[in-house]
Amino acid sequence: MLQELSVSGVFIKSFAMWILMLISLVSLTYAIERIIYFVKNRKDIREFCQRIKRMIAENKFAEIISTCRKEPAPVSRMVETGLAEPDRDTVIIYELMTNVINIEKVHMENNVGVIGTASHIAPLVGLLGTVVGIIKSFQSIASTGSGGGEVIAVGVAEALVTTAAGICIAVPAVILYNYLVRKISVNVQALSIVRDEIITELKIRHEEKKENV
Repeated sequence: MLQELSVSGVFIKSFAMWILMLISLVSLTYAIERIIYFVKNRKDIREFCQRIKRMIAENKFAEIISTCRKEPAPVSRMVETGLAEPDRDTVIIYELMTNVINIEKVHMENNVGVIGTASHIAPLVGLLGTVVGIIKSFQSIASTGSGGGEVIAVGVAEALVTTAAGICIAVPAVILYNYLVRKISVNVQALSIVRDEIITELKIRHEEKKENV
């Protein structure tokens, strides 16, 4: 009589399925954590930049610092660090703001690499489970001396479940990883644009101060 394929049975017996479940939980947890991070730090950077530039033109630097502290976000921390002493040389301010961008980039990338790793190893773990399952299937047939095409087919089908599971885990992990990498790239680029615009505004202010001396 042909054995029935039991996915739940494969899950219970296969070490690979337990590893895949762990990989799935870890990647999903970190993906949710990163999405929450970006939602919490979401800000209209263009509007914020325009406000800061207006305040620079009006020499309201104390108000700039106050605004940055009231509206915590990567761009706020960058502006606060750069404009804490606005009369510094613009080269120094540029370097300070660039350092903050690099620090914020590290914060944005936190745990994203884990998701990328999960997307790569999940299919490999699934494939390993399949190979081990097929080996066990043939060993069982060899030891009992019974079986045939139907038994082999069932054994192989059960073993292939882990490969399918690995692919099912890898696909959303790849999508989430690429989304987060793109999100980080866009945010870092936006911070760099704000930095450059503020530096330009400060240079204009410094030139005006020289002319008025």
